[in-house]
Amino acid sequence: MKGISIKMTAAGLALLALLATGRAGTWVLANGDRLTGELVGEDPAFIEVQHPQLGRLKVPRTALRAPEPVAPKPAGKEEATAAVASAKPDIKKWKGQVELGYVQQSGARDKEDISVRLQIEGKEKDSTYRGTARLLQSEADGKTVTNRREADFRWRYDINKRLFAQALTTYESDEIRQLDMGVEQQIGGGYRLVDNPRHKVNVGLGAVIQYLERAHTDEQTAVLGAFFQDYAYQWNSRVKLVQESSLMISDTGTLNVKSALSSAPVEGSYRMRFNTGVQSKVTDRMSLNVRFEYDYDRSVLDHELRADQRLTTSLGYIW
Repeated sequence: MKGISIKMTAAGLALLALLATGRAGTWVLANGDRLTGELVGEDPAFIEVQHPQLGRLKVPRTALRAPEPVAPKPAGKEEATAAVASAKPDIKKWKGQVELGYVQQSGARDKEDISVRLQIEGKEKDSTYRGTARLLQSEADGKTVTNRREADFRWRYDINKRLFAQALTTYESDEIRQLDMGVEQQIGGGYRLVDNPRHKVNVGLGAVIQYLERAHTDEQTAVLGAFFQDYAYQWNSRVKLVQESSLMISDTGTLNVKSALSSAPVEGSYRMRFNTGVQSKVTDRMSLNVRFEYDYDRSVLDHELRADQRLTTSLGYIW
């Protein structure tokens, strides 16, 4: 009877080994790679896997990643809710980008252009924030032709899915246009014409209080009406197009603004801005950017300096 028992035990072990082999599976190696195939043999030190392309492989068990501990099952509804919340991906609420452009030309004409642009965006519940700062400097044949500093802060509050309120604060100084300081405060609202993952179109109206300090003139204050529009198109995960435009207009003109050729105040004042840019990501952190900008300001005293347009290319860093 003892011999029969030993034989039955050996037969059982052989049957278990036979059942264990011949099954398909996936094994995770210590370096993170995955090995998929059919288990054809194993012992305490090795496993043998039949791979569809590589044939039979003998893998040491020490090369396999240790199994991760299984978390205990939540005891109640609150624990289950907490587990689901912790499994949600970490959504980035704030992001920023800095762009640097530089052009140097020598020979028939000596020219040097520098542009720096910093932008930070964030979202908290129903509020969206955006801050932008920019520096433009250009020299041609030893003469400064551009020396401008700009900054703005925009806050949007979602009233519902389509409507939003907006407040936009803008600061500017421009040595060439003889603007020592310009501050504008806009209050208004907008409507989302299109809002989907690839296309976003917004339009809106507002009122602007404008304060200007110009060389050789008195301090100036005015109230203007404003129209704004912005558009964004996500071509793919790497390429994005953004475009914005605005128009501010007043039938009375900026107070106390005088013509360079006459002592009479300027009748009517308006400013039109348009800019569009294409961003192409080279890596997750680096991007190439091309921007076209047009700015016409009728309150500038020198007629030749009222219109300003430029095309800039820059290298950006995203965080």
